[in-house]
Amino acid sequence: MKFLAAASLFALAEVALSATTHKVTVSNMDKQLIFAPNVTTASAGDMVEFVFYPMNHSVVQASLLQPCQPLAGNKGFYSGYVPSTSGAASTSFLITVNDTKPIWFYCSQGDHCQDGMVGAINPPAANSTNSSITAFAAASKLVPKTTVPDFKPQGGNLTMNAQASGTTMSPSATSTSTSTASPSPSSGARELTVGAAAGVFGAVAAVFAAVL
Repeated sequence: MKFLAAASLFALAEVALSATTHKVTVSNMDKQLIFAPNVTTASAGDMVEFVFYPMNHSVVQASLLQPCQPLAGNKGFYSGYVPSTSGAASTSFLITVNDTKPIWFYCSQGDHCQDGMVGAINPPAANSTNSSITAFAAASKLVPKTTVPDFKPQGGNLTMNAQASGTTMSPSATSTSTSTASPSPSSGARELTVGAAAGVFGAVAAVFAAVL
């Protein structure tokens, strides 16, 4: 029984060490209405960190068939608005990818979604009918009005961006003029992944000590 427990802990440690944090910038220094990259390929257990640039943007999970509006039932992630006056904001938004099903998202500020500020995690291949990021962006342009979530940030964690260079105010769920994901740790993703792995290996060592 103890050997089975040790094997399980080793499996958890392997997952923790193999997890990757993917960085996606929300706009850029030129204030372009883009997510860069707009397509991210992630494995289950990986994290995606959204880094915000001027002026005031958000990340909202949507569906392929209903772009520019929150996922049905308000079940998706939402960062709230994260403003910055220059450079990267001091606040990032972290989500954890639970599986490899497609995740679609957009910015809910003004007409940013219609202007092409959309992205995806693990979208189907580009040659799949009506399933690529190109199709999602094209459909977004036809939406009369972007839907701003009427709920507070959820589905991820707002955390400090250690490499921030811009000035930012506190994130909010309110806009100013200017698959499924789950909550991520509130501290640095890479540090947490290593820390979690260290904890698992410590538990493994304890189990073997008990066995021997």
